[in-house]
Amino acid sequence: MSPAPVTAFEQLSRNRLFEGIGEKVLERIRPNVNILRLKRGDIVFKEGDLGDSLYLVGEGSIKISKQGSGGRQEVLDYIRTGNFFGDDALLCLQPHSAMASDEEPSLLVAVNVLTYIHILVLPS
Repeated sequence: MSPAPVTAFEQLSRNRLFEGIGEKVLERIRPNVNILRLKRGDIVFKEGDLGDSLYLVGEGSIKISKQGSGGRQEVLDYIRTGNFFGDDALLCLQPHSAMASDEEPSLLVAVNVLTYIHILVLPS
């Protein structure tokens, strides 16, 4: 495994979403995550896109915004290192209600919902 996935996986294990999750479960997740290295301004998803992944911020900051009156993007929140986003669309089974874009160089770990359910919910 190259250094980038190892670093990302280490960040994943410290993310608040996985607090209390055992090392064995994290090891099962490791081969099924997608590592995303983003530059400022990169778009993770747009408002209306299908929500199929949960995103964990290993490093950096992600801006959550929504198109407001006059067509301008209005900032709703910033998701920072150690936190996660994308869960609203997954839980509601609806398209994303906002846009997520990179605020600074960031490292994200994307866990596809089907992989997540298979690994954490279904028996092995």
